[in-house]
Amino acid sequence: RSDNMTGDFPTIKRGSTGKAVVLFQCLLYDLGYNIGNAGIVGIYGGDTLSACRSFQKMNNLIVDGICGNQTWTQLIKMWWEMSY
Repeated sequence: RSDNMTGDFPTIKRGSTGKAVVLFQCLLYDLGYNIGNAGIVGIYGGDTLSACRSFQKMNNLIVDGICGNQTWTQLIKMWWEMSY
């Protein structure tokens, strides 16, 4: 058994699109981060970038606006803990 919950999650950043971005936006939104007026649209734009950077800063991660393994792991962990 592996404790790496995010092994299959792609690294996403500004300009990324698709289902991984939708999931990222949903998790950020559920945790109370402002993803902008457009909402959950699957496009990693400026508002998602700002939310990502805020999340990274609040969780003592490298603040680069890129959702890689460390950001995914912390995001899913926090969402999981909030959900139960």
